[in-house]
Amino acid sequence: MKRFDTDFIWKLLIIGEGGSGKSCILHRYIHNEWVEDMKMTIGCQFHTQLLERQNFKINLVLWDFSGQDRFKFMFDDYCRGASGAFLMFDMSRLQTLYESPKWIQMIKKNTKGEIPIVLLGGKLDLLDQQKLAEVNAAAEQITKENGCIAYVPTSSKTGFNVNECIMYMVDLLIAQNN
Repeated sequence: MKRFDTDFIWKLLIIGEGGSGKSCILHRYIHNEWVEDMKMTIGCQFHTQLLERQNFKINLVLWDFSGQDRFKFMFDDYCRGASGAFLMFDMSRLQTLYESPKWIQMIKKNTKGEIPIVLLGGKLDLLDQQKLAEVNAAAEQITKENGCIAYVPTSSKTGFNVNECIMYMVDLLIAQNN
């Protein structure tokens, strides 16, 4: 077995309201496939992904946290040691976007220092152009008002922007750590 010595090990959180697509986006990133009937996460799960980027060997530890209120008691411990966070909302359910500020405050309260937070819109494939324009405008406003570093619309079903959002975070962390 080949040993994979790493230059960096980063814990990345993926959080947001239940049913927003967190597990689907991770499954798409790790396995490059779409699962129609993904089961809702109970508590939290984590996945590791080894990759090479900009001549660095990186171990990503991706933590998928359930968005259900009954698991929020675990959130403090879940955030410990995080290097970055993805806050996901369901673009077809705008209320999940409007819940984002409370999640951002929970991340900021439970992490040391300022970690980068990327707002991810999921289920882009479910929107028409008019609805997309409305959602994008609202998401950009929340990104700006709450100190997120970026907003990225994604689709786990089509794979649109899935790898790109992860690599965006990785590149940002490489820049911060060099």
